Amino acid sequence: MSDFDIKSTLECAPSKTYIEVNFKNRGGYPIHIRFTDKDVSVIGDYGCWVFKGNIVNPYRFFCGDHINPGYWAEKLEAAPRHYWDRSVDEDLLKKTLLEDYAEYGVTEESLEGLYADRDTVEAWGDAVVDLSDSLGWDIGHESIWETVTNCKAEDWCYLQICELVQTASNYLRDTKQGILK
Repeated sequence: MSDFDIKSTLECAPSKTYIEVNFKNRGGYPIHIRFTDKDVSVIGDYGCWVFKGNIVNPYRFFCGDHINPGYWAEKLEAAPRHYWDRSVDEDLLKKTLLEDYAEYGVTEESLEGLYADRDTVEAWGDAVVDLSDSLGWDIGHESIWETVTNCKAEDWCYLQICELVQTASNYLRDTKQGILK
């Protein structure tokens, strides 16, 4: 994060309470991270991102020493179009299916027909669900979709957002500014 300058402001008004951490990269492009008591939004040069969904204390949720992009993606409510349209890391998907679902009869041979030219996560999810149904694997569709979603090809921009949110969270923790009413 050495490429970014960090500054925070605390905004309190009768209708809203939030903490905003502002970054500016060396090129001068701003990125604003706003923490409320229920969500985190990131607005700026990397697009608009909103993390939500049962996050009790958002700034504490994202604190730590390493990011958790797969789990954090489950909290993502809004992101630029390119994030949702990205495809699956085929090698990671194959490895994960073999490791996590071997007990259901998933083998290298059963996965051979799966690998074709698919563009989106939705196409991959449909293909794995169809394969599961046709081979009689007793794996719930929700479990399959979660596996496929967690095997998305990593998006550099999303990883940068995760790192910035964590840096902002750690900054608020360390400066004792992360107390929202």
